[in-house]
Amino acid sequence: MSTIIKNKTNQQILALINQVHKYYTPKLSPFLNPAQCFQAQQILAFQAGDCNAYFSGGYAHAERQRLLLAPSFLPVDEADFEIQLFEIEFNHKFVHLKHSQILGTLANLGLDRECFGDIITDGDRWQFWAEKQFQEFLLQEITRIGHNKVKVLPQPTEQLVAVKNDFSNETIISSSLRMDAVIAAAFHRSRKQVKDLIQSGQVFVNWEHQKHSDYLVTIGDSLSCRGWGRLTILDFLGQTRTNKYQLYLRIFRH
Repeated sequence: MSTIIKNKTNQQILALINQVHKYYTPKLSPFLNPAQCFQAQQILAFQAGDCNAYFSGGYAHAERQRLLLAPSFLPVDEADFEIQLFEIEFNHKFVHLKHSQILGTLANLGLDRECFGDIITDGDRWQFWAEKQFQEFLLQEITRIGHNKVKVLPQPTEQLVAVKNDFSNETIISSSLRMDAVIAAAFHRSRKQVKDLIQSGQVFVNWEHQKHSDYLVTIGDSLSCRGWGRLTILDFLGQTRTNKYQLYLRIFRH
C-alpha cells in the first residue's frame, strides 16, 4: 500500500475513533479494501479504547467491507452498516455481463470506488453492494452497461445469490517477497513475463499502479494482473530450508 493511501486510511480510522469517544455515537467508514481492513485492524488493536469494532460487506467472506465503530455499551445490528444489495436486471438470453463491465459502469458514475462493495454473481445473476444513501441515484443513473439496457433493483439480503467462488486458497513458495517473484510463483509465469506485464502498466497493488518489480509484498496486499487474475496475501508461513518463502494466498485466475 502506498504511503499516501496508508496515511489516508490511518487518519480516517483515527478520526472515526475520536468521534466515537467524543460524541458516544456509532461511526461508519466507507467500504474498505482488504489491505485497508487489515490496516484498520492493526490500528484498532492499539487505539480503539472503549469502543467496539465491527466489519461487514453484506455477506460472509466479503472482500470490501465497512467498519462500524460503536461505544461498548451500544448494541448494533446489520442495518447499522447502511449498505444495500442491488441486482442488475438484463436480458439473460442475449446479454452476457462481465465483472469488468459492471465495475466500469460504477466507476463512471462520479462516485468514489469506496461507495461500493463487492460485485458478485452465481454465474447467471449479477448483484453488487453500495452505500444505502445512493439508492435513488443508482436506480436512476444505471440504465445501460456497455451497449446493453439494464435496470438496477434493490433487493433484500434474502435474495442474495449463491456466490460463485472463482478463487482458491493456496500455499506457494517464492524465491523472495518481491512482487515480481510472488506473481511469477502464483501464476506460473516466467520472471520476464511478469516484468513485461509490470512495465506495461498492467499490475496494480491495492488498486494503484505499481511499476516497481522490487516492491515487497505484505499481509493484506492485493495484487491485480490484467489478463491473469488477482491475488491477496493472507499470511506468511515462514521459510523453507533453502530460505525460500512460503505464502498463503487467495488467488483469482482469469
